Amino acid sequence: MLGFFKILLTTQQFIPHGHCYLWQSNLLGLHIVSDSLIALAYYSIPLTLLYFVRQRQDVPFNWIFLLFGTFIITCGATHLMEIWTLWHPTYWLSGGIKAIAAVVSLYTAWELIYLMPQVLVLPSPAQLEAANQELKREISERQQIEAALRCSEERWHLAIAGTNEAIWDWNILTNQTFRSERWYEMLGYERYELSSEDDEWSKRIHPDDYAPVIAAQTAYLWQQTPDYNVEYRLRRKDGSYCWFRSRAKAVWDEQGNPVRLVGSLGEITDRKQVELALQEREAMLRRIGDNLPNGAIYKVIREFDGSDRFYYLSAGIEKIMEVSAADALRDASLLYRQFIPEDMPRLEAAVNESMQHLSIFNVQLRICTPSGQIKWCHFRSSPRQLEDGRVAWDGLVVDVTELKRTEEILRKNEALLEESQRVARLGNWEYDLSTGKITWSKGLFELFQRDLNLLAPSYEENLQLYHPEDRQQLDQAVKRAISTGESYKLILRATRSDKEEIYVEGIGYAEFNANQEVVRLYGTAQDISDRKQAELALQASERRFRGIFNNSFQFIGLLNIDGTLLEANQTALNFVGLQPEDVINRPFWETHWWTISPEIQEQLKQAIAWAAQGNFIRYEVDVLGANNQVATIDFSLRPLQDENGQVILLIPEGRDITERQVAMRDRIQAEEKLRRSEAQLTAAQHIAHVGSWEWNLGDEKQIWSAETFRIFGLYPIQPVPTQAELLRMLHPDDRPALQAHFLAAIIDACPINLEYRIIRPDGSIRYLESRAEVAYNTQEKTIKLFGAILDITERKQTELEIIKSRDLREAIFNESADALFLVDPKTLLTTDIRNKLEEKEFCQ
Repeated sequence: MLGFFKILLTTQQFIPHGHCYLWQSNLLGLHIVSDSLIALAYYSIPLTLLYFVRQRQDVPFNWIFLLFGTFIITCGATHLMEIWTLWHPTYWLSGGIKAIAAVVSLYTAWELIYLMPQVLVLPSPAQLEAANQELKREISERQQIEAALRCSEERWHLAIAGTNEAIWDWNILTNQTFRSERWYEMLGYERYELSSEDDEWSKRIHPDDYAPVIAAQTAYLWQQTPDYNVEYRLRRKDGSYCWFRSRAKAVWDEQGNPVRLVGSLGEITDRKQVELALQEREAMLRRIGDNLPNGAIYKVIREFDGSDRFYYLSAGIEKIMEVSAADALRDASLLYRQFIPEDMPRLEAAVNESMQHLSIFNVQLRICTPSGQIKWCHFRSSPRQLEDGRVAWDGLVVDVTELKRTEEILRKNEALLEESQRVARLGNWEYDLSTGKITWSKGLFELFQRDLNLLAPSYEENLQLYHPEDRQQLDQAVKRAISTGESYKLILRATRSDKEEIYVEGIGYAEFNANQEVVRLYGTAQDISDRKQAELALQASERRFRGIFNNSFQFIGLLNIDGTLLEANQTALNFVGLQPEDVINRPFWETHWWTISPEIQEQLKQAIAWAAQGNFIRYEVDVLGANNQVATIDFSLRPLQDENGQVILLIPEGRDITERQVAMRDRIQAEEKLRRSEAQLTAAQHIAHVGSWEWNLGDEKQIWSAETFRIFGLYPIQPVPTQAELLRMLHPDDRPALQAHFLAAIIDACPINLEYRIIRPDGSIRYLESRAEVAYNTQEKTIKLFGAILDITERKQTELEIIKSRDLREAIFNESADALFLVDPKTLLTTDIRNKLEEKEFCQ
């Protein structure tokens, strides 16, 4: 290789080419300039071709330009060697460069000849101009199409963005799916985190939804259903499930096989939650409607033809109207025909009013069910106008029959209460502490003879109604009730507006709020003047009885049936020289009188046991007196029985045998006074009881209050006695008067006000005071009587006992063998009662 380069560059065998030109400077300069310019031109042409090729890479056969550039460069190199060989005879190197130029030239010529057919088929400039014009036209059309496409695509993207849905495109043949960015965003993924396989979607379907979704998709792809629109849950990246709705259209090939499915995916979690909440609420409302004890929920629409159609009825309608909900939904007339004809105008008026003003439909109507029951129903619903102009009502119907009956009973009870309060001279009141307002019932106005048109008195005015000595007592009781909540019961003296003084029993109670603070006082006030007078009379009678009881000459006491000594008169105590506390509440046989011997004590025990069985015992016995003095007495034990015949007390009596007649009269007197005292005590322990009643003259039906049953000695659970049974309970002597009063009330509408006697089932006789009023219908015809009954037995018994006591004293005085004297404690003057009585009898 080194030898080759030596030969190639050798200059020893040759002379410079300038010798050929005889080193003529002009000739040399001509060749140098000419070759230099040719070389410069040859080297600039390839650079221009290279620039052209690099700028126009789309020019066909661009490699030929590079080949021409190589050919021209080699040619330019030969011209440079011509200048070089003028002084350096390296003709082998010059020949080599020419040889390379020759090879390149030949190759270029050959390629050009080979390429010429292809070059000749290139279009001419005219053709290119025509092609350019056609191309411009196509470009213009393409630009228009692209602009329309961009506009359509922009509308499509805006529409998709407006729906907030994602787009997906499933190539069924390759199982590859294109998904929009919104698809990944809704599931919380980035695009690179999931592949384009369709399984990325299906494996995220909720297990409960997978089978229905795949079944719906398969049915649509095989054209078994007209569309594909499903709702299901997909698992998000964070593991939570959200609701989505997917809709799609498919592309099928000529054989009907699905090849492509394109659709959208939208999140509907919020809507689904609302739907589920609405479904739950609707289910809850249906459950409530089906379980209403006396009501039903309904939805009815007034159709364009004026008919009504029910779109919903809860199960409760069957209980109310005896028609199933299913039958009523098919035929509304099954319900409407049950309305009472007299109530239909009110129903139509209420419906028209509600339709015209879209106001609440609220009306109470009567119905007659298929079984013949008459019921009251309360209909209440809210109207709304539908988009098509019809009016719909959503509401509730409630069976208020019992409420109506209760209202009627309440109205009657209020009337009976008012009448009862009037008969019992009783009234009730309320005191609102927050407002200071006092409310009186009508009975209280009547009790104080106050004008009903006036307001109830204030607290201070109320105090002024009572006796000055009693005001402070009442005021203190009220203030104590307000501060502590303590109730009170007082007997007060009051002055009515007609200046009459009465006794009033005032009862007050406190009502508390949630904080245990007294907010209201309420109570009653009753005129007890009659009772008070009876008590005063009883007290006076008791004082007289005690005077006689303790000053009797015979020994008298009162035993319990077990032999315990309850009372002993002063005569017996003086006889033995003891005080009451020495003998009271001790076994009678252990007292000093009977300690004379064990045999006498045992005899007394047996006598008490026998007397406790209802037997009268009488025998003579020796007893001990003061200083162990022995006295023989005529002793007796008399059992005292209640109205049922049960022995409740024993009355021991003893008197000196030598004064048998006096002792007998004393004993009789003591017994009678003791029985009178017992009756008076019983009367004093009872207050008046009031019962109410009602008699419907149409069906002869009677209604009694529980107190009325008690007054007649019956139980409230028993049926009300018939007229015949009631007549048998009346005292025979009082039946004509009562029948006459009732006949006058029925025929002449006269009020009833009388006293009469009844005989209870146990044989006891009770005195009653009855007052009644007449009720009329719209034709002024008597239809019923209603009134009140007051048990006045205690009052009557007190009156009778007072009379008996008077007669008894006169009998004792008349039969007494001894002189009786009354001593005036102030003047110490004595009066011979027996002589006075004899003088009175003589005068009579």
